[in-house]
Order: sequence, then structure tokens, then C-alpha cells
Amino acid sequence: MDSTWWCIVALLLLLALAAAWALVLRAARCPGWPIVSGAIAGILLGPSILGRVLPLEYERLFEGGGAARQQFQVQQWFERNRPAPAPAPGAAAAEDTSDRAARAARIADAAAQWDAARWAHQQPLRAAALIVVVLALFIGGARSVGGGDRRQRLASALSIGAWSAALPGGLAFLSCVFLFKRPVPEALLIAAALAMGPWAIAGVDRAASDGAEFGGARVMQTAGRIASALALAACAMALLWRHDQRDLLYALPLLALPLGWIAAALLSSRRQLLPEELSRGPTSEQQRSDGARRAVSGLGLVNLLLLPALAALVAIKIDLFAHFSFWLIVVIVLLSDDGRWLGAYLGAMLPGGRPGLRTMRLVMGAMAAGPTQLAIAASAAHAWLLDGAATLALLLGALVMEVTAPARRGMAARIAEAEEQIERPKQ
Repeated sequence: MDSTWWCIVALLLLLALAAAWALVLRAARCPGWPIVSGAIAGILLGPSILGRVLPLEYERLFEGGGAARQQFQVQQWFERNRPAPAPAPGAAAAEDTSDRAARAARIADAAAQWDAARWAHQQPLRAAALIVVVLALFIGGARSVGGGDRRQRLASALSIGAWSAALPGGLAFLSCVFLFKRPVPEALLIAAALAMGPWAIAGVDRAASDGAEFGGARVMQTAGRIASALALAACAMALLWRHDQRDLLYALPLLALPLGWIAAALLSSRRQLLPEELSRGPTSEQQRSDGARRAVSGLGLVNLLLLPALAALVAIKIDLFAHFSFWLIVVIVLLSDDGRWLGAYLGAMLPGGRPGLRTMRLVMGAMAAGPTQLAIAASAAHAWLLDGAATLALLLGALVMEVTAPARRGMAARIAEAEEQIERPKQ
């Protein structure tokens, strides 16, 4: 069996294990189970566990390039231990420098052949990651809040979207460049991942936003799309900075998100053009319940298969022990969750006219960005644009957002109760 087939077998094993963990964690009512299950599967089959317990099997399945690695190690040992040629009289320094340069060039050539072998072996994993990113972004983009109030304040949506992207993304970029000394293109990609808007406005977040403000869910949906558009622009800047056409090719799947927005808009306009008796929707409770069941079952398949696969394809690229960077993780996790919320809150308050407590409820959904953050991480990691430390930090940031979602929604309910208690004496 050649290396490509080994990688396909490894891919199927990874996806199956992620789905199995999703079933287990869903039954256990684990918060954020779609993302958590994929992360567990990727860690178990990745360099963290399998790579340490069975390193050769891990290399054969996921990493590739075993023969080229051995050739590189032999070349490296030989060049370091080969005795230097006897220098000619009067030219010792120049010949010694030339010999060291030749040895380094031969080692670098062997390393390049090893990288090429790994890149070729990982092609099925890379293709699967890009396909999953396309599906996840398109489905998330196509999940609209539906009809309802369309008289939203565009200025509010622009302010919320811009601030929810600029605050975490800008702070992440500055931290990566000046504190962690990372290259500008890599810092831009990390910033883009943190600037991405929510994957979709879930039912609970929609209720919290609409309860805080008339048409609030639609405002937050528009704000999330603005934030995501800014994040995609940051990705384009990072890839143009690198001057590599291959990188632009692997960034094309990210365009599935705006395509999902277009699909949602077309479906919405089509429903408006239907005859009045059809546009009113189902004519019986049975029809309505059937439609609800179909929507829930479709979302269930996404949570059971697609999101675990996305998280697993990110986690397979990291080594928890070798890639652990404490302060990078702290910064990315804080900006992923609290940074997004603070940016959205500031963006909602700056136009004026909003009470503070209701604004807190309005912008809770801005933190539901785990899948979109992982989409950037998966695309960049499998295209070798992000190293393991940055990928691990982005994965943990997404995990924190997903795991704390019930607590976030519970906080929205408590804020609503506090508002009622404050307003009751006035009545």
C-alpha cells in the first residue's frame, strides 16, 4: 500500500473516531460536544498520543516522508561528522567558510526533500480539511435569522461588526508581532481567525438579542458578517504579503462564507416572491412540526459529522507537549472569548441610545465563533502557514467559546432578570 492510501485510511479513521466521540459526548450532555469530540479524536491520533506511543505508525499514517526523514538524518550526521579537507597554505579561512556553506547547503537540500515528501503524503488530509472548511462556512453563512424586522440600524451593525473584529484581531496582531516576534503574515492570519464573526446566530442567542432589542438578532447577524468580511480581508493581506500563489489557492475555500450569505439572501427573496397563501408558510401544526424536525435533524448531522471533523483536522496538526506556549495561549484564549464580547459591546454602545444591561444581552451571540475560528486555523495549518503553537492556541480559544456557551446563555437570562427587577419599581 503506497503512502497516499495510508493517508486516506488515516483520514477515515480520524473522521470515524471524531463522530464516535461526538455520539458519546452528546449522550453525556457535554457542553460544546461537537468541537470537543473532534479535538479529542485529533489529539488521540495526532503527535500528542499516537505519535509518542507508536511513532512509526503515526508517521506512516499521518505525517509521511519516513524514508526522506531517514535520508535527512543520515545526511545531517555525515556532514557534521565528516572531517574537513586539509586547507591549502594561506587559504585556510576562505576554504573553511566555503566547506561549511557546502555542508549546510547539502543538509538544507535533504530537509527540503523531506518537506516535499511530507507535503505529498498529506495531500488527502489537506483536501479533506479544505472540503470540510467549505461545507462548514457555507452552511454557517446560509443559516439566516429569517424574516422579521428588517428596519435595523446599519450604523449599529457596522460599529458592532468593526469593533468585534478590530479589538481582538488588532490586539492579537500587535501581540504576535511585538511580544511573540512572529512574522507579519502569520500574525495577520492569527488576527483574522480572531476577527471572524459568529458561525451562525443560534436560537438561544437569537432570543437573547431579540429580547434585548427589537430586531436585535438581525443586527447581530449583519454585524457578524461585517466582522467576517474584515477577517477575510486580513487573510488576503497575509497571503499577498507572502507572494506565493499556492497560498492564495488554498485560501479560496474561505470564500464559501460569503457564498453562504448570498444563498441565504436568494432563498429569503424567493420566499418573499411566493404567492401570499404560500408565503404564509405551513397551514397546519403537523406541517410546521415536520419542517422543524427536518431543520433540527439537518443541524444534528452538521453537529455530529461536520464540526467534529473540522476540530479533528485542526487537532491532528498539534502536539500538546511540543507546541504548548503558555502566554500565547493565554492571549489567544482571552481575545477569542472576552475580546470578541468586549469589542461587540463597545461597538454597540458607541452610537449611543442603548442601556448597558440590554447591550450585554444583545451582543452575547458575538462569541459563538468557534467553527469560523477553526476554519481559518484548519486552512492555514494544513497549508503550512501556521505552526503548531499558533494552531493549538486557536483550537483552545474555540474550545473555550464552545464549552462556555451554556454559561454565557445563563448569564443572558440572569441579566434579563436583573433588568426586570430594576424596571419593576418604576412601574
